[in-house]
Amino acid sequence: GKILAMVDYSSEERSGNLALKATYPAASVFKVVTSAAALSAGKVHPNDVVPVNGRFGTLYKRNLREVVNRWTRFITIEEAFAKSVNSVFGRIAMTRVGPGALQKYANAFGFNQKIDFDMPIEMGQALIPTNDEFGLAESGSGYTTRQTLNPVQGAMIASAVVNGGSIPAPFLVDEASSQNGDKVYEAAVNPNLFRPMDQETAKSLSMIMENTVTRGTARRDFRDYNHHPILSKLFIGGKTGSFSGNEPSGKYDWFVGFAQSSADPHKKLAFASMIVNHKYWKVKSYHVAREAILQHFKSLNEREL
Repeated sequence: GKILAMVDYSSEERSGNLALKATYPAASVFKVVTSAAALSAGKVHPNDVVPVNGRFGTLYKRNLREVVNRWTRFITIEEAFAKSVNSVFGRIAMTRVGPGALQKYANAFGFNQKIDFDMPIEMGQALIPTNDEFGLAESGSGYTTRQTLNPVQGAMIASAVVNGGSIPAPFLVDEASSQNGDKVYEAAVNPNLFRPMDQETAKSLSMIMENTVTRGTARRDFRDYNHHPILSKLFIGGKTGSFSGNEPSGKYDWFVGFAQSSADPHKKLAFASMIVNHKYWKVKSYHVAREAILQHFKSLNEREL
């Protein structure tokens, strides 16, 4: 739960710390929640093959029907996650998870919760529709502005995957001392603030999330994953997300994930990178995350990795 870095930056005048706000659309990061709910209940398996009609990044009612025609493509669940196929996760939410279970898992991942933190922090909101099938599909795929996410919570979601299902309580300050050196505060480490899934589900989800960097929406910046001197010694997984929002207005780009030493699983990092642009993209969130991973792990020698 120790936060190693929490950075915000804006080229425009902004009040408050952007990393502590939760006005940002969760977008496809919410597919992690939907996946955990479906995997935990045995409703889907990573290698299940599902039909897809229409473009991956859109969500229309007609594409939620499991119709097979000459334009239908067949992909696995793990490929649908890696390429962020909205219709697949919309159908999973509608037909395999349901509103009650999806709301339960959203709450377990920290949505709608008040978190004690060293600074005032907003937690994301996720209110799953109970009598609106298409609204449920929008929620399950993250194709909605009704679900919001805080960057710290984004890292917490990723930490559940790399920590075997448990989310530790986040903290910034280790300890504080008075002027004469007396310790007046020490952080109370809580490794089990939330436990949204069991260890087996977390392991399965981590393997699915690796596909995002090997053949999915973040593959461009991780082309050297298997031969980079540092990255090749790590197990990396994540989830991208993109959507337009209004607080602040712009196009939101998320990358939430984890990096773990292959030789020593205790050496691990959970992260969330979120960028808002107006008209043009200058840098993608997964590029920023890659740089953070390299910065964190480059201090370890080859034997430690």
